[in-house]
Amino acid sequence: MMHKKVMVLDDMYLDRFIAQQVIAQCGFAEDIILLESVAEALIYLRSQENTPSELPEIIFVDIQMPVMDGFDFLEQFNALSEKITKNCAIVMLTSSIDPRDEKRATQQKNVSHFMAKSLDKEKLQELTLLLEKKGLPKK
Repeated sequence: MMHKKVMVLDDMYLDRFIAQQVIAQCGFAEDIILLESVAEALIYLRSQENTPSELPEIIFVDIQMPVMDGFDFLEQFNALSEKITKNCAIVMLTSSIDPRDEKRATQQKNVSHFMAKSLDKEKLQELTLLLEKKGLPKK
């Protein structure tokens, strides 16, 4: 399943680079938006509010980031217009082994999935099946 656009939100250059390479090699998305801060991601999403076709279908969000973390992003994302939130599936990524992070993430509104870093072909296949079952996102 090829997605038109996905976003990778992660403060670590290497993690963004790996995600970009895996997504591209697997043909998972035509366009990959790489951002390193919550502020950048929110600006981008708000700028596309009236053009839902330009919103990322999937947003991969790192939980552990400085200044504003993945949970801060979720709080801000949930407050955005439904024009945005209904068009984007959120996938929380982490290198944390703390089970509380997974529990907290999966209990959040608008979080479609939680997975450990780094992305790989098998994780993208798993995500594709999961999103197909949930019917998310539809464009």
